[in-house]
Amino acid sequence: MSSNKPGGIPSLLKYAPPGTFVTVEQLPHGGSLQVRMLSGKAVQFYWRYSLEGKTSREPIGI
Repeated sequence: MSSNKPGGIPSLLKYAPPGTFVTVEQLPHGGSLQVRMLSGKAVQFYWRYSLEGKTSREPIGI
């Protein structure tokens, strides 16, 4: 997800609608840290990865 808003990741989180996933960090050899906007100001963290052609997203915590 890209944004024209200034400020990087904090701004992406601030302006993202609930239910939206935002990639915080992507590793060069696979996997990424993502957050999902919840209602209010809370976010849920996820680890996203691919294994044998299947993409999975595991919840880490709020």
